[in-house]
Amino acid sequence: MRTRHGIGAIAVTCALTLLVGAAATPAFAAAPPLTEGFTDATASQPPAGWSIDNTNVTGMRADWEGWSFHTSAEVVSTWGNSGDRGSFTRADGVTAVVHSDANRPTDGRFSSVLWAPAVDLQSQDGAVRVRFDSHYKQGQSPQTAQLVARFDDAAPVVVESFARNRLDEQVDVSIPVPAGTDAVTVGWSYAESSNNWFWMIDDVQISEAPPADAAPRILSAAKPVARAGATVPVKVGGLRPGQQLTASFGDAGAAVPGIPVADAAGETSFSVALPADLAPGSVTLSLGGAGIVSTPLVITVLAADDPDTSTTEQLLWFDGFETDSWTSKGAWTLSNLDSVIAQYGTDRRHAFTRASGRIAVAEATSGAFAGSLASSPIAVKAGDALEVRLDSHYRKRGGTQHGTVTAVFDEGTETVLRELSDADEESAQLRLPVTVPAGASAMTLRFVFDAPGAAGSWMLDDVQVVRPLAALAEGVEANTVVDIFSDVQGATTRLSQNVLPGFRAMAQTADVLVSNGDLVSNGSTANYTSYLSALAAGGGGEYGTVVSTIGNHEYYGSEGSAVYRERFLDSTGMRDIGGQGGVRCSWTVSFP
Repeated sequence: MRTRHGIGAIAVTCALTLLVGAAATPAFAAAPPLTEGFTDATASQPPAGWSIDNTNVTGMRADWEGWSFHTSAEVVSTWGNSGDRGSFTRADGVTAVVHSDANRPTDGRFSSVLWAPAVDLQSQDGAVRVRFDSHYKQGQSPQTAQLVARFDDAAPVVVESFARNRLDEQVDVSIPVPAGTDAVTVGWSYAESSNNWFWMIDDVQISEAPPADAAPRILSAAKPVARAGATVPVKVGGLRPGQQLTASFGDAGAAVPGIPVADAAGETSFSVALPADLAPGSVTLSLGGAGIVSTPLVITVLAADDPDTSTTEQLLWFDGFETDSWTSKGAWTLSNLDSVIAQYGTDRRHAFTRASGRIAVAEATSGAFAGSLASSPIAVKAGDALEVRLDSHYRKRGGTQHGTVTAVFDEGTETVLRELSDADEESAQLRLPVTVPAGASAMTLRFVFDAPGAAGSWMLDDVQVVRPLAALAEGVEANTVVDIFSDVQGATTRLSQNVLPGFRAMAQTADVLVSNGDLVSNGSTANYTSYLSALAAGGGGEYGTVVSTIGNHEYYGSEGSAVYRERFLDSTGMRDIGGQGGVRCSWTVSFP
């Protein structure tokens, strides 16, 4: 076994290149296809030709330091059957396993990469197909799990990231191989972990194959919104360099002209002009081409609603930072959350759960920051009562820092909508009322961030201008009321004596009750019995409909996910509501 110290945690840049030194191709090289069931491995010794790169595994249990080799029965007997350890039904005999739950190094976090032998490419088909049985349970950030590949002696690149529970599955991946590559080395990287969960793999097969059809990834707005006559920017990744993407629009299938071929990163950008007479609703942009999986992108077309009769809020303007329409002064950048974390570290940056795709970033970690970011002009009407909304992640660190949101109008008025300074505001949606002054016809939104070196940061996404609905007239009651609670997690006394009685004591009682996840502490029968008794004692039976959703706590315990899912459906009666078969429950909320 090859163990290296100082290789460091595997991190990913925006180009998905691993920040580790390129290792020389092992002397042992296999001809494809390569198959491995780990039959000849011992607890700490991989099969012939395989190797392990470990970092900081001192203090972990003997024979379980980083990747090791054990049967599923040995995993369960050593670590217990909770957390789905025993549900790897695809496993056959010895498996490769990295186990971090209750198995941590003396200090800090550990990283471990399991490397297959280098595979000599003989047919030069253009791709390598990797198949393996996998049993992965997601841990907490910054732990990552990635399938990686090294082409000849180049630095490894990420093939696929595992960022959620993926239990008892067969993974089948096609890896495009750069022209002129003689050998490919495949690795399983489990990095920056401490007291997380596990990854188990078995029955690895690596063979040469023609490249699989490229699956387009929408890098621009995943749910673009626009009015008829507008131009919608589209950016697509996941292509092979030089591939020609095609796109057709609407039921008539009108071709979108002028789409550039994919660049070296497998990306291309183009624009779609919506016809001015397009009816409100949605249209589909169909993406495809030779060797490209057919992929739809649905575009929502806004109607020009009359604000006096509208029963939904009117979205006047939206920008998710997917285009270069912003003007910056200073060091504001457009990036994505993964790249920001890779560059600056976690430190609560990962908590920006509202972030999607490209975001705006002001970061003072590496030095003092003073800069502004301004939108393009937004058409408005004098006297309009509007609301600016944006997803915001503000981290207070170091010395005094300050952020402002300002509306700048073309007739000269500047209105500060919000100031942020001395408190964290993580993954918030700011809702900022603004009234358009007389004589104004355009508004620019300006974000300013000032901070000394080694201070915090501000990240922004999905900026909107909305004409909100007017408040209900005094004394008017809603036609329908829905009561919602969540996260009982064993607090059954509070549920029965406080929450539900409080709902029923309100001036207008609800007909529908929604229990929105984590009803119980764990998925045991006793927990459901306690919860349902409290629901009944508190007046749950007075509601015409009770809807329950499943959370993560419903899966806690040692009986396995399938058992817990069925118990939830049976205990809550949710088989008879929605898509489980039986009666579908629905209701409409409207306002006078």
